[in-house]
Amino acid sequence: MQHPSDFGLNSNNRTRIPPVDRNSSADVNRLSTWYEDLEEYEGNLEAMASTNLDQSFQDELQHVNQWFGYLTDAEKTATLYTLLQHSSQVQIRFFIHLLQEMRKPKPILRGNYYIYIFPYT
Repeated sequence: MQHPSDFGLNSNNRTRIPPVDRNSSADVNRLSTWYEDLEEYEGNLEAMASTNLDQSFQDELQHVNQWFGYLTDAEKTATLYTLLQHSSQVQIRFFIHLLQEMRKPKPILRGNYYIYIFPYT
């Protein structure tokens, strides 16, 4: 069964959506699951937006960020691994997408042409 995170982008930067056979129960189930995931993504984004407005949370997050900055790479990796174990499936797909986006080359305009910066290659 595919989820929204399983669909990539084509060369026109449009999401590829496989054809759907409305008479197929598998396709109907896939669409239903996709729609439910989309609703959950939307709810998570709304919750994240409201959380970012909470000054108490911002203060705590700044403290955690400062603490995290003092850790070694090994300690950071262990911490992230431990935290990710508490993630829901939707959060895991969000992090996968985020990490994939972070790995993409970033175009930078230099004069009349673009150069691409490949992060962490």
